[in-house]
Amino acid sequence: MTGRRSVGRIVVWVTLALAVAAGLVLVGRWSVPLNERPGFAPPTAMPIVVSPQIGTVTDLVPLNAQVQFRSAVTVPLLTAQPDAFRHAVTAAPLDVGDEVEVGDLLGEVNGVPVFAMRGRVPSFRVMYAGDRGVDVGQLTASLVRLGYLRAEAQEVTPAVLTATERFLNDRGYRDLGGALAKHGIDGRLFAFVPALPATVAASQAAVGAIVDEGAAPTVTLIAGDPELVVAPARAGVELPAGVAISATCGSRTLAGELTDDRATWRASDEQGEGEAVPETGWVVDTHDADAETVGASCAATATVSQGDADTVWVPAAALFSAADGTPQLRIPNDDGAGFAAVAVETGAPVGGWVPLVDPPSTLTASTQLLAGDT
Repeated sequence: MTGRRSVGRIVVWVTLALAVAAGLVLVGRWSVPLNERPGFAPPTAMPIVVSPQIGTVTDLVPLNAQVQFRSAVTVPLLTAQPDAFRHAVTAAPLDVGDEVEVGDLLGEVNGVPVFAMRGRVPSFRVMYAGDRGVDVGQLTASLVRLGYLRAEAQEVTPAVLTATERFLNDRGYRDLGGALAKHGIDGRLFAFVPALPATVAASQAAVGAIVDEGAAPTVTLIAGDPELVVAPARAGVELPAGVAISATCGSRTLAGELTDDRATWRASDEQGEGEAVPETGWVVDTHDADAETVGASCAATATVSQGDADTVWVPAAALFSAADGTPQLRIPNDDGAGFAAVAVETGAPVGGWVPLVDPPSTLTASTQLLAGDT
């Protein structure tokens, strides 16, 4: 029998800091560059994308710095906005003794600072070779002023990728920069986000603060519970019943089928008889007469099985935008050296899912479960 373990709803907030080198000044509001394509308006809030991290947050954090600003905002599910997923911000997990500088942004979970966004790191959307835009020009202008690039550009070129990788490496984002420079799939550049600390599903899970002038602002972390699970925020797509998933919850990995029963099967006696125990949250049916409740902070990989031989439906939140603005799905190649682009049918998404044109035989879409209050 598999035991039940509730996983607390944890949504880690990370947000942007404006680049001094890009000539942008923080004056009490965020400056948000518009995409150059006609008719595009940046969303007022969006999911936050970070690299997966599993670690321990603290139950006590002395912070010797003044807090200048605190706020929280609800992040809606942007399944109908393909460009939303291309926007990302990045941050570094805090380690014991890390210094927090004036202008840095702190992400908190349960009142504990667990992430810091460095104030001098430019923030832009996820970019790939060949992408163009006003924000590409802003990024390259920053790289030129910082000495990483010789000339500004309006298109993401190999030189821009190399300069960005050097910039990220120098600032401790080696995993992000290296991945971007190698194949442009897992790497994240940065996006201007016109929203401060995020809450999801109307339940506040994280807040943030800008650090103002303070004496020797150092964050001292003291190890403790609970576990912090930071999952890729292709979050907010509710998976339909019957989708096969593999979910990682803390240090555990569950595999099975997502069902729409909000109950956990519990064996009640030695004869194997059981009872359905009401449980808020989706259930992973492990196909062995038992089930595990998957909490909101569990990252999941869902094998897309909807559709027929000619049509496959995928979550709209998993889409990228091509250079001309049309949505597409990007599938990493087996060698990790690039990706295959799959076109998407035109028309508005239905229920947050969109059909693919000539889909591949095997397709997986990463998402995060947000159902339930576990």
